[in-house]
Amino acid sequence: MIEIEWFTFAVENHVPPEFVLAKETIALPLTPVFPELIKEYNVRQAHTRCPAFIDTLSNIFLLRSDINIGLRFDPVSRSLDVKDNTELTTSMYIDNRDKDNYNEENNIFEKGNMTFSIKQHHIFLSEEDVEVELLPCFYHESDFTRKTQLIAGKFNINKWIRPTEVAAMVRNTSYKYKQPVDISIKRGDPLMYIRFITANNKPVKLKQLTDPDKIKKYSEYSHRCVSIKNVLPGLSMQKMYDIFKPFRPKVKKCPFNWKNNG
Repeated sequence: MIEIEWFTFAVENHVPPEFVLAKETIALPLTPVFPELIKEYNVRQAHTRCPAFIDTLSNIFLLRSDINIGLRFDPVSRSLDVKDNTELTTSMYIDNRDKDNYNEENNIFEKGNMTFSIKQHHIFLSEEDVEVELLPCFYHESDFTRKTQLIAGKFNINKWIRPTEVAAMVRNTSYKYKQPVDISIKRGDPLMYIRFITANNKPVKLKQLTDPDKIKKYSEYSHRCVSIKNVLPGLSMQKMYDIFKPFRPKVKKCPFNWKNNG
């Protein structure tokens, strides 16, 4: 079994520290998907005994929303409005990514669906090569999952330290649509799956990191990784791994090679 340490990355330069602590405190734990489904079905249906089904869902965890928030996306004005929430809470949790779709040369927005992200950030740490993969909730449903398309992605958490993020495109908000799309998100609603890809499908165990000094150190490493991506856009993941490699934290291994000779 591979132990993966994690912590909630809640650093926001524009909000008071006490609100950062609140964001860390209210964060819901990640839960394994397979037991969730068994509990939801309330019965072991035939397919839940299938080895292929079990293997597919192994090492997949469910991320749920930490907050209640209502969002309105207007495809005509390309605006995102937040209902029933404070400006501070909105800035802590919601990022309107549609600005990334703005074409400055032609002074227009691109014609695709509007994009945004929910800033529920987690940083995962592993001493072994493990890829974290962000996937849509194909067995859980909510207003968010029905009206969005999750932007998937994956990277090696042993070679690249950065926070995960819920990024999505909003269905029916491209240039040909005229009606706004409302999305209601409640605390506990499914947002996305997080899969850990290991050699030979080796199981993982999540352990929350609580040491403030380690959290600060790995947060700084994360800023370094994100800065590489921002300063040198368009690089492949392997190129970014190579650039970050000299700065990666060194794993302190036991100097003794204990063997059981009994």
